[in-house]
Amino acid sequence: MRMNDFEIKVRGLARGFTTIIPIVSILVGFIFRENFGMFLGGFLLICDFINHFVKKFFKWWYNKEGVEELWLIGRGERPEGAKHCGSFINENDMNGKATSFGMPSGHSQMAITVALMIIMFLGNKYGGDARNIIAMFIVAILAIGILISRWWMGCHTWGQIAVGSVFGIIYGLIGWYVFKAIFLRDSETDVIEES
Repeated sequence: MRMNDFEIKVRGLARGFTTIIPIVSILVGFIFRENFGMFLGGFLLICDFINHFVKKFFKWWYNKEGVEELWLIGRGERPEGAKHCGSFINENDMNGKATSFGMPSGHSQMAITVALMIIMFLGNKYGGDARNIIAMFIVAILAIGILISRWWMGCHTWGQIAVGSVFGIIYGLIGWYVFKAIFLRDSETDVIEES
């Protein structure tokens, strides 16, 4: 099956998401002196690091049980024929067979963590005006698009995407409350009133 140029670009962007977002967040935070951007980028790198251990735990759990699927969460291994699922392509291996464990989806975890933290930041800083609601909606749609892309690219099952999303919600809430405790004083937690 031959991919067209558009599909190749979309797949490349979807693969690179977990690498691009933390770096861009740190740079934007540094350039605009915005603590949230720097915190988000650093926090995402920590979450990605933790995800490697979570994947090892799930792999151990599936092997301990001696099964390919667990009740409710489904298959642990990536779908049959999964290719080019990581953030980078090894040009020495153009077959690109995915070798990492599929449970949970790291891209889904990162997408939901980013979306939740950005939505909470925007809501806290700017409130419920129409522009802000539209921005939050766009962030949510982008996150959902990333979840769908992981299934569409054949890199994850819906169960792996769902479990990654649950971890994303947990990390997003932890990240937001840690950021709020460290960087926002009481006067900054209120919505900014427009004059």
